[in-house]
Amino acid sequence: MLAVACAPEAEPTEFSPGEEIPLGMISIRVIKLEVAREGGAELNLLRTEPEDLAYVLHVRWTGGEKIPSQRDRSRYVEMVLRDRIEIFDSDGDRYVAVGAVPRGQYLSRMYSQVLTQDWVVIFDVPEVATGLGARIENPDPTGAAYRVAVIPLGS
Repeated sequence: MLAVACAPEAEPTEFSPGEEIPLGMISIRVIKLEVAREGGAELNLLRTEPEDLAYVLHVRWTGGEKIPSQRDRSRYVEMVLRDRIEIFDSDGDRYVAVGAVPRGQYLSRMYSQVLTQDWVVIFDVPEVATGLGARIENPDPTGAAYRVAVIPLGS
């Protein structure tokens, strides 16, 4: 018989919306969570099951100066936002991101390749979910102020 030992999950550190959260080589501020608007440029990311809603989490990032090129910085931001942020509900269920794009691209404006610091992270969440919040895993928790951050969003 094989026994697998699992490390206990880290006690989360609560942050407020708008508060700066260090996240690897960048820092982010969670601005707001809202139901996705129709007609966004990333329609394939906004498709959900009939019983789900597409939510977008608006974030602003700073930092990343150690990443040499704009292209690599954009890829890093997308990867960190998509892979490290989840939405959770009052029942403890978690929902992983289906994508992360610059806010201008989400809003269907003429999208510029200039790196923007305003992004949205997109999630499929059951329509019946309540008490939503964001959960962020620190990709480099060694010596960091937090291992897991939570931001209550009240939806």
